[in-house]
Amino acid sequence: MNKKKINSLREHAEGNSYKVLEDRTIDLRDALADDTVTIRLPRELKQLLKDRAANLRMPYQRYIKSVLIDALKKSS
Repeated sequence: MNKKKINSLREHAEGNSYKVLEDRTIDLRDALADDTVTIRLPRELKQLLKDRAANLRMPYQRYIKSVLIDALKKSS
């Protein structure tokens, strides 16, 4: 990501009370989505993700993003 875009996202994040991390990247949970990923999942897995997201009163795609972010943070 180029420096201008990072600064623009940082200003947006700070202006909207989003958490800004020390390493000059914004928290991925609050970042505006600017790319799309298509993935094929077993129907049962998709339903499980949707059910868990519904229990948290969260859109399932946002829940999937949170699960991925948590997994990445644990692995580093």
